Order: sequence, then structure tokens, then C-alpha cells
Amino acid sequence: MDEARAGNSLGFDELVERYREKALRLVASTLGGREDLEDIVQEVFVKVYRSLDRFRGDASFSTYLYTVTVNRCRDELRKSKIRKFFSFDDWFDKGGSSSNELTAANGHGLEQEERVEAVRAAMRRLPEQTSMLLHLREIEELSYKDLATIFNVEIGTIKSRLARARDRLREELLPFMEE
Repeated sequence: MDEARAGNSLGFDELVERYREKALRLVASTLGGREDLEDIVQEVFVKVYRSLDRFRGDASFSTYLYTVTVNRCRDELRKSKIRKFFSFDDWFDKGGSSSNELTAANGHGLEQEERVEAVRAAMRRLPEQTSMLLHLREIEELSYKDLATIFNVEIGTIKSRLARARDRLREELLPFMEE
């Protein structure tokens, strides 16, 4: 980050290479399978590049990048008036805890494809902010502090929102867990 701020383009290239996939995953999860996802991620990095001189370093670069990315996704959702939600494909691909909880909770488990579809359907029924919060915490594994910075709220608020989000997701998945 220091090299990029000093004008070294190779330093910024390294930041792009390191964080591009994470930004792309968040944008894709928020906006769905659109053709312009790469363009949106590129716009995010252009904005970050142009604002390097204003980056104070109070938070980590990744937190700053997620903040810019979340705001860009909000703008896109507002502008296009769509409400698509996360697929959580990456969560299952990474062997995240959610799929394990589903299997353990119902005793005999759902098949992988059914679990993915159950989470997709449940996530579509959650509010946009709830989906983003779950994605950033569960998939990207951001800390409560980073989430508080991104969403501009206190850590206690993040903890309570996550608890409510998990409860809502659990309620949405309850019929599949009982099968």
C-alpha cells in the first residue's frame, strides 16, 4: 500500500492482483451473473487508485476496498433497481460451516446441490444489507471491527445484526432441515 501511495504502479498492481478475486466475488454475489461484473470491479479499483492519497490507514486496505465495493454495489442496485442476492456458491466450495450445520442438524443431510439451492432461495428472501453482511463475515471472514468500519456502525450493532441475520437464515432453512 505504501508503494502504491508513493506512485509505484507495481505496488498498486500487486494490490489489484491480491484483492481482485475477493472484490469480484462480492460484486457477483450481490449483483448476480451479469456481464458487466469485471467492469464494475475495475471501476472500484479505479476509484481506490484515485483516492490513494486520501487513504489514512486507520483500517486495513482490504476493509477500505470492501467499503468502496459495497458502496459501488449499492449504487448499482439503486441505479438499476434490481434486487439480486448472494448465491453462496463459494461458501459451499470452501467447505464452509453452513453446509456442515445443515447436514448435522437434520441427521441424514441434504445432498450438496439441494443445500446450495436451499441457501440460494433463503438468501433471496433476506434483505440486501443482511445478505452483504453474511457474505462478508461468513465467506470473506472479515472481523467484527472491519464490518463495523465498512457499515459505519458500532461493533455491538454488527454482532446483533449478524445474530438476527443468522436466525433469519436458519428460519428460512428450517423446512429443509426438517426433511
